Amino acid sequence: MTDEKYEQLNLFDMVNAIAETPKQDNIIPLRNEAHLEVLHLNRKFYSAKANLYGKFKQLAMAIYSSYKWTDEQLLESAKIIYPYIGFRTNAKTSTNKVKDVIFVSDKKQQELGLFGKSDQTYCIPLYFRMQENEYYRRFLILSDASELYKHYTDTYYRKRKPFVRYSYISKAYLLGYAYLIQAIKSEFVRTKDQHLMDFSEMELNDLIKGLISGDRSTNYAFYDYAITNAQTIKGWQKDVATNFTLEQDIYANLGDDKAILQWDGYRDFERLLAFVRSYLDDKFKIIPTASLTQAKVQAVL
Repeated sequence: MTDEKYEQLNLFDMVNAIAETPKQDNIIPLRNEAHLEVLHLNRKFYSAKANLYGKFKQLAMAIYSSYKWTDEQLLESAKIIYPYIGFRTNAKTSTNKVKDVIFVSDKKQQELGLFGKSDQTYCIPLYFRMQENEYYRRFLILSDASELYKHYTDTYYRKRKPFVRYSYISKAYLLGYAYLIQAIKSEFVRTKDQHLMDFSEMELNDLIKGLISGDRSTNYAFYDYAITNAQTIKGWQKDVATNFTLEQDIYANLGDDKAILQWDGYRDFERLLAFVRSYLDDKFKIIPTASLTQAKVQAVL
């Protein structure tokens, strides 16, 4: 990480902000630069035929490889992806939010036993400090250990310290995922004032949980479910009615004409997947390169 400071830590609010600090001199500016961000990725980790899940990981790695990052941005990224990790909550604490994220001292790391695996090159525990006090303490451990890739976003606890809950992810994926999440959510907010809701934000959030997970983790089921149910389906009538009411209450007055939104009662995962795919295709372009800028970058794509 670098000690360089940035005036704004809300760079994720507008995805273009990070482009001010390129890591490479050869990032190619295209004519439609405002709409397409060009990224570089070692061809070892690139596949033009990758499915959405694989492409999301390729983009995250390419984003990480293409820009400089600060410690502040690392902590902000952890705060951004917290809702998508899958830490369990109960009704009493389900609305509790992250106040800030802090690094764990070496002494506290030893005390809590927050370690990665044997083949890692780093192990950086981060602590989620919540707005409201809770019994559970939640940590995100940054590690590039290869045996952890498939289990990213799974949560664990210590038998002797049941209040300690933790999950694993690499620095590369943490920063890349947070960047992509904010980009997609910003696009969703920008376009949701249309009169016909193609899908709800709840479904989008669930898909994101699946996209950032390891393919053997519990959260992978969210991606698998969306793919399996990609055809327009009707069902879960009680949920449909409830969601429709919520959407009306939340979004009823959006749009210049103040028109009430219409929702067709479908859970159309095909439209959800198409929204994410088309946005990624329109916003990002990966150029395979022969080498990496980092000394060691590992990925399961």
